[in-house]
Parts: sequence; C-alpha cells; structure tokens
Amino acid sequence: MAAGYVKPLSRKPASKQYTIALTNFEVQLILERLISNWFTVDCASTSTFSAALLAHDCATMNDALNTIAQNTFSFFDTAKPEPERFYHAFVLCLIVDLKDRYDVRSNKESAKGRYDVALFPKQAGDPGFVLEFKTRKEGNQDLQETCANALKQIDEKGYIAELKAWNLALNNIFVYGFAFEGKKVLICGGAYASIDWENIANKKAWFFWCVRKKKYPLASAY
Repeated sequence: MAAGYVKPLSRKPASKQYTIALTNFEVQLILERLISNWFTVDCASTSTFSAALLAHDCATMNDALNTIAQNTFSFFDTAKPEPERFYHAFVLCLIVDLKDRYDVRSNKESAKGRYDVALFPKQAGDPGFVLEFKTRKEGNQDLQETCANALKQIDEKGYIAELKAWNLALNNIFVYGFAFEGKKVLICGGAYASIDWENIANKKAWFFWCVRKKKYPLASAY
C-alpha cells in the first residue's frame, strides 16, 4: 500500500488482515503487462541480473537489465505521469528469486526518507543492498547525472541506516542508483565504503570507474 499500487477496502476487526484493491485502471494495465511479460522475458537475462547483483558486477547488471528492457518494455509502460512506479515494480519482479536469502523491503522509512528497495541478508556474512530508482528529467540531465543523483539521495537521506543497525559494516553494504529513460537503463554504484562521495558529481571520473573502463568508457553506451 505504501508504494501506491493498492488501497485498503476493509479490515478484519482486531487483526492486521485487509481486503485490498488496485488503486486505478492504469495500475491494473501495468500489472497485467508485467505478468504477461513474466512468461516471455529472457529468463537467462533475469537470472544473470540477480547473479550479477550478488557478485557486485555492475557492468553485467547493466548488460542484463538493458537486454530485458529492450525486449520487454514498451513506451506505453514507461510513459508519464509516474514511470518510476513501473520501473520500481519491474526490478522487484527481477529480484523476487532472492527471497530465500534476503528480506526484500520496498518503500520503507529509513533516517530522512524512504528508500526504494533494500535487501536485508538472512545469512551472516552476506552483504546488504539499497537500490534507488530515478527517471531522467527533461532539460539539463542525462542518464549519468540521473544515476549520480540517485546515489547521492541514498547517501544524503541516510538510507543505509537500517542496514547499519543490522550490524553490517560499510564495506558490506552495496548501494546502486538506477537511471531510466524509456528502454534505456544505466546502473552505477558499489560498496558504500568505496565510493568517493565528495566527487560523485564528477561524472566522467565516476562512471569511468563505476561501470568498467573496458566495457562502458564514460558510459557512452547509454
């Protein structure tokens, strides 16, 4: 309900069980298309994305999600007014197979705001993750700037607070910004402790390091 996809209709007395419904027809259309795409999406790419996330392989994450986006997204899905909801729901679908290893939380309060998605490990020693999604705004932003802004929001809003309270060290908390524009995706990030937060606005230096020099020089592929 916090994400805005469903609304409560009634609640059983003295319980936490609700009867819910979709908020509007547009949400219904998005979910119908998502469910339909589950049966046609490139399964290899979805598995590759999850594996790359756990391996902290940002370049392969970019490859896999862009392949999925090109094959399954439509411009109807990503149209305004709220395309971030579509992207948010889609990435949640991609990581649902991690539920045995992670407590996946969406739109929960942490410190100064609400993170988009956080993964809390169920096994000692496994890393935690925070994912933040943004769509490119018209005007002076490009995908690199949008991605950097997503990362800066994680830091400035203190979205890793809950993971720190989970007794995870900063080098075992991984943060990723996702920038979307139609069928194009750019992902950047890494271990929280390894990111040069003061110079994140230096897009060229940042992306040269972030998505690997030999695969995405200056993220020019997107």
